Amino acid sequence: MAGIRILALFLLLFASMACIEQKTNETNQNATSDLSNSTQSYSNLSDNATAAPYFHLNTVPPQRIKNLARGVNVANWFWYPAYSDSAHFEEYMTDTELEWLNARGFTFIRLPVDPKLLYLEGMPGTPNETTLAHINNATARVLAHNLSIVIELHENDWSRLENDAAYDDGLVKLWGAMAKNLSRFDSDKVFFEPVNEPRYYTNPLAWFSLQDRFLSAIRASAPNNTIFATGPIMSSVQGTMLNEPVDDGNIIYTFHFYDPAAFTHQGAGWLPGGFDQIKNLAYPYEEANCGEVAANTTPALAKAAVKQYCADEWNATVVRKKIGVIADWAKEKNVTLLAGEFGTYEVVTPPASRAAWLKDARMTFDENKIGWCVWSYDTGFGIGAKLGEDGEVHADEAAMDALGLGQK
Repeated sequence: MAGIRILALFLLLFASMACIEQKTNETNQNATSDLSNSTQSYSNLSDNATAAPYFHLNTVPPQRIKNLARGVNVANWFWYPAYSDSAHFEEYMTDTELEWLNARGFTFIRLPVDPKLLYLEGMPGTPNETTLAHINNATARVLAHNLSIVIELHENDWSRLENDAAYDDGLVKLWGAMAKNLSRFDSDKVFFEPVNEPRYYTNPLAWFSLQDRFLSAIRASAPNNTIFATGPIMSSVQGTMLNEPVDDGNIIYTFHFYDPAAFTHQGAGWLPGGFDQIKNLAYPYEEANCGEVAANTTPALAKAAVKQYCADEWNATVVRKKIGVIADWAKEKNVTLLAGEFGTYEVVTPPASRAAWLKDARMTFDENKIGWCVWSYDTGFGIGAKLGEDGEVHADEAAMDALGLGQK
């Protein structure tokens, strides 16, 4: 049983990996051994982090919380773009698509940005002018369609972030310059998220000293904007709960929800452990289906993940319980939450099961008054939207229904 418990924690820590589906196999393999050595200390940290009894003043304006009610990540605009020319950055999301998002009920987009597009070696406090101009234009266009925007740095070089102090110093300066530039826009609609899914597997608490520096630099440059804070272990529920609220009430605490990994990441070839061998696992849990999928899954880690999924008998009640843990934490700490990513990989997941999980997660966020942002617009896990040759946006309508945004 001890091995199963460690495995369950291991999978939980990897569950936030949907957004790195394209090029992160090497990073994840390096992280595997680190995680296995840190699970026990990590669990203890989580227990300690929720024990401090003090009141935190939450000053996030209600209108901003309303603006962050229903979001979608737009992954490949400034993160792993297919092209890096001006035409791509200016035309990737058309006005038709932005208007469609607004008309269908989304209130904001989350914009992942690869730091390499902005960071200039030797002068990090001066963002790449060309990229910054494209981000300014993208922000203006999003706002013009009555949508808000979360701008975040989607780091890929985790070894450098965690081990290169000079690089960290540079990113802090970069954020200070970016925030100053972007503070020209409506602060009720423009939000800043320093870094996506910090790892820090072996020393989770080390993340917070760097996060504090990001928050301070952004706040100095953009005194009115709301900023996001998150936790290590890839913004997981438990990682985010390691936060003690900072001395700034205008902060939203963001987490990612991809639990359980055996279901949400079935067929995912970029995960270590053979998750690409998990296929057709149903949600809610079905005993016969679980037995069949487990029997057909050979890799040890993936098989154990399926068995754990079956043992937990995942359904709406379990989803509510898992999300309820961080909802209760937020109430205790008096902070505002945002589910910055959630979704399921669609390639081999039964469509009805995928829609059922999306609906249960979304409804639980809504019940707990937690804003949410599905991953993503036109890549795996999300709503599968694209602009057709007929000039209309076409999306996975079952996913849209599950998100409560079906056609009227």
